[in-house]
Amino acid sequence: PAPPVEFESARALGNVWVLNELWETRGFGELRRVFRKTRHSINVEALIRVMVFNRLCDPESKLGMLRWLETVAMPGVDVESITHQHLLRSMDALMDHQPEVDDVIAGLLRPLIDQELSVVFYDMTTIRAEGHTQQEGDVRRFGMAKEGLIARQVMLGVVQTGDGLPIYHEVFAGNTAESPTLLPTLKAVLARFPSIRRVVLVADRGLLSLDNLDALSEIRLDSGE
Repeated sequence: PAPPVEFESARALGNVWVLNELWETRGFGELRRVFRKTRHSINVEALIRVMVFNRLCDPESKLGMLRWLETVAMPGVDVESITHQHLLRSMDALMDHQPEVDDVIAGLLRPLIDQELSVVFYDMTTIRAEGHTQQEGDVRRFGMAKEGLIARQVMLGVVQTGDGLPIYHEVFAGNTAESPTLLPTLKAVLARFPSIRRVVLVADRGLLSLDNLDALSEIRLDSGE
């Protein structure tokens, strides 16, 4: 029988090719259009695809991802030429062109959203961050972590449908209060999916302050509800 490492590699190969087919048929190849207009010498869309597939198949750090790439083959991607620096630069490109990327993703999600009655769940969580360096615009701040202690962290807010489909997320500074994020987040979701006619919002008590409830009751959708 084949050694275990060969079996694992074959399984990873199959997973990657299936994911690549889904990537194309679902329309994520549209991201090429976004980055084709830039002056990047690297294939940003391909590198993002590599990172997404790794996250789905065998989550690793950026350096660990390079080792993972030695075990797989990906259609249209020269995995042997990818370097750690390429992965980091593609992340920078993703941030630099976030509005255009968001537009592409929103366009792919719109047909999947229930326009008549959208139940959306919104919640926030804390993500610990290591290191002591300071960067310009750094969102790593000291705040109350979910473990009940003060830690350097970022806060992640996620909106998902009643079926569990994530449709919006935002990263906040680690010392952000939860309640003030609710209204801007909901308005961002409605702007991204303007055909939604009704929204039922589900959130925990920490987000549904009296001020938020008053502001939410004043929102009017295009249908007038």
